[in-house]
Amino acid sequence: MKRTPFFLLGAALVAIALVGCESAVSTAKLVKVTISYEDETGGTRHLSPGVWVLVGSDQANPLFTQDSADGKAMGLEPLAETGMRADLAAYLKNHGMVSGVFAGADTGMTGMTSFSLIATPGSKLYFATMVAPSNDWFAAPGAGGIELFDEDGAVNTAAPTIYVWDAGTEEDVMNPHPPDDDGPDDDPTVRILTDSMFSVTVKVEEI
Repeated sequence: MKRTPFFLLGAALVAIALVGCESAVSTAKLVKVTISYEDETGGTRHLSPGVWVLVGSDQANPLFTQDSADGKAMGLEPLAETGMRADLAAYLKNHGMVSGVFAGADTGMTGMTSFSLIATPGSKLYFATMVAPSNDWFAAPGAGGIELFDEDGAVNTAAPTIYVWDAGTEEDVMNPHPPDDDGPDDDPTVRILTDSMFSVTVKVEEI
């Protein structure tokens, strides 16, 4: 018999309220999310500890808005520049969102980390984790997030698209210095990078 950790049971109650469905108790599922990366720079980068958040399928990304100057808001800047997730995690918690944190992945040409959560049909997942070292890069899903369930209410195991983003808070250089030492970015918007030489994939499965 499967035993669900008590901290996940608490999250489940909030997730059930999130989707507003009386039958959510019977459809809630324990889901494992595995984040993997491949570093084409020879193993010099890795993923720092990150944060995740669940929202309803009709809700926007609460972490940031693409092509807007959100990098300095809500705690995204310290996460993207230093890997410090405390401010962003506190923001999500203080706004009553179903959220949590996860461990980073060790330096190497490849690596992975994972976390588990309880979700119900009608919810989708967002996360953010720093690509380190960098001045302000982080990995996250696109604007639509990760749909955790298909139309039949089963866990959606199709691989979602994950991007490496530039938070737009600091100028990008080949060998980054400590935070704020390389000057402001000429483009302050949060945007997708196309040449980071660092790829991230996600696997979702029911456990």
